[in-house]
Amino acid sequence: IETTVSTVGRSQINLTTGELLIITPETADSAVFYCNATNSQGSVSAEAELNVYQRTQITTPPQPITEVIKGSVASMSCGVSHDSNVNISWKWYHGLVELSPSDRITIEPEGTLKILGVFADDDGTYKCEVISAGGNDSRTTQLKVIELPYKPIITSVAVPPTALKSANISFTPGPNGNT
Repeated sequence: IETTVSTVGRSQINLTTGELLIITPETADSAVFYCNATNSQGSVSAEAELNVYQRTQITTPPQPITEVIKGSVASMSCGVSHDSNVNISWKWYHGLVELSPSDRITIEPEGTLKILGVFADDDGTYKCEVISAGGNDSRTTQLKVIELPYKPIITSVAVPPTALKSANISFTPGPNGNT
């Protein structure tokens, strides 16, 4: 079977099958395309709408590790570039669990996750996922919740009889606060 292809710029039409191929489509290629086929038996036509979107991608990912002090606010960004004709939505996960807005958790309109009053259970891996007709993208980050270290516990104080201007102090360090 011989195939004839007509090429114009980035477009190719297979004259045998009627297929249209647009090489490296761009948003300017979005249009309604019409196809008419005619032979001795008559003619038929069809139309198809092509929408080409700019790829949705995360351009301001969360930092690889976000460290926050217990009780403060954790803020993790997830900014995107996307086609203005495409609706986008964000999903955030803690481990495998999708986060839902609550008194402590908000997902801001530009995709930033905020967690108020973080505590030790908030520690772990977070994933930002962006979903749109222009494509999906995701990034992960680690949230490390740091508690302020506890003061050491003094176990003994001794003043040596031969060195009146010195003292021996023994202590046990308190928990380091995950630092």
